[in-house]
Amino acid sequence: MMMTDFPIDFSLANPLTNYVRDGKVGKSCHGVRVEIENLMHAISPEKTVVLYEALANLGLGRALTAVLSVDS
Repeated sequence: MMMTDFPIDFSLANPLTNYVRDGKVGKSCHGVRVEIENLMHAISPEKTVVLYEALANLGLGRALTAVLSVDS
């Protein structure tokens, strides 16, 4: 299994939320990320995990996490 975190870098596609070009919007972008993640988890933690798996399979997100099993 592989999953990612929230793709905050999507904010870079919008000039109004591009925190690299305008550092003043960084805190706001983070707040929106937290709000969206809380909403998704309130709806369904299980479906949120499925979404993060799909994003990882697309190579999107800032950090990828792999969960591996080792047969002995």
